[in-house]
Amino acid sequence: MKIDAHRYQWTQKPAPCACTAVGAPVIFPDGRVIACIGPLLGLRASHSLVLGNLREEPLAAILDRSENNSVLHAIRVWGPRKLVEKPRESPIASQPPRAYFRDSACDVCYKLFSNPVVAAYLERLNDDPAFQRYTACGRVYYLNDTITLDPG
Repeated sequence: MKIDAHRYQWTQKPAPCACTAVGAPVIFPDGRVIACIGPLLGLRASHSLVLGNLREEPLAAILDRSENNSVLHAIRVWGPRKLVEKPRESPIASQPPRAYFRDSACDVCYKLFSNPVVAAYLERLNDDPAFQRYTACGRVYYLNDTITLDPG
């Protein structure tokens, strides 16, 4: 299936909205747990929003681990536009897409996570202490999440 790109308005700026849907994971019959109800469901590659598999570990463990998934929470707080900014400040600056469907956060996520280079970079952000702190502060400030910051 091909999308008729002429039917959409395009912009160079990613959608400015946070994603509320990413906080409600989807559980598939094959056990996969994914933190997205949009187009990412169709991606078979692993990325930061694939939270785990119920055939390999309990749901409680998967959800507990997702509490430390800074990429997931950055999307909850600022939307995927924040994830476009990070690689543009890095050695892979040429990799993020430059055009998006206007006002579509789903289009932004799909384009980011379907690019293996960008998806791998975003996965590494989950181990970046500065990004973890920044996202944790955003969760507390914007979402009133009650979280414990690791002082390390």
